[in-house]
Amino acid sequence: MKQFAFKKRFFVVLALSFYCSVSSAAPNWYVGQVSRVALGAPDGSFIVTLKSSALDNCQHKYAYFNVSQIGAEQTKAAYTMALTSLSTGLDM
Repeated sequence: MKQFAFKKRFFVVLALSFYCSVSSAAPNWYVGQVSRVALGAPDGSFIVTLKSSALDNCQHKYAYFNVSQIGAEQTKAAYTMALTSLSTGLDM
């Protein structure tokens, strides 16, 4: 059980370090378990839908990660985090 708690903390720290490194992103934080990840464009942009009501105040109820706004490397990192959250059931 301690190993699971460590993994969860590690994932949260990884997520926080990623979001803190993105300077051009909007200052909105949404946390929840990922229910769907879909590629949105050939450049690697993608959409994340959460199982919680975290995105209820958004127009389309999903988070869009756009390469032109946050850069290719940050988008790849976010995509990895989203797929990890989807497969492990941890919050993103």
